[in-house]
Amino acid sequence: MAKTSGPTRANKAKFAEMEDRIREMRRQEDAIKSKIYKLEATITAAPVFRAGERLRNHNLLVSEDEDEYPGRPLTRWQSQRVNRARSRQAMTALFLVILFITFAFWFYQQLRTNGVI
Repeated sequence: MAKTSGPTRANKAKFAEMEDRIREMRRQEDAIKSKIYKLEATITAAPVFRAGERLRNHNLLVSEDEDEYPGRPLTRWQSQRVNRARSRQAMTALFLVILFITFAFWFYQQLRTNGVI
């Protein structure tokens, strides 16, 4: 009868080497997955950063502090844009004030008709 012995040293060494290779491959896989995740996050976030940059750089009216050429007068086109922007702001403010006064008057009438006042 043949004697069956356990695994030989050579088999154990091969098995250990294979396990080391598998561990190394898993480490590399995890490193690659983390790099892919970071790249995807960067690609996904890029439009948000660009939109924020566009919003920061988008000024219709340049403030007096940020005048690029302080000694140079505005061109006719630039002064027209400034005037239009100011007019638009003034009309919006007037509309909001009229809307508030109308609401206050309506609220007062509602209180009077319902007998609260």
